[in-house]
Amino acid sequence: AAVANNDWAIGQLVDRVSHSPYWAKTAIFIIEDDAQDGPDHVDARRTVALVASPFARRGIIDSTLYTTSS
Repeated sequence: AAVANNDWAIGQLVDRVSHSPYWAKTAIFIIEDDAQDGPDHVDARRTVALVASPFARRGIIDSTLYTTSS
């Protein structure tokens, strides 16, 4: 239920911002993380990142190595 609530909240955020006057200058970055202090079951060297922005290109997969701390 918590994951579904989080997905719903992200959808609401993106919908509201993307239909606002601020959208043309906005980028929303979403990464997987947990409420703990520091890395544990989520590998700190590997995470999923999503970008919602008019600057983002559709269908692009970027395999550049990024880390949660960077």
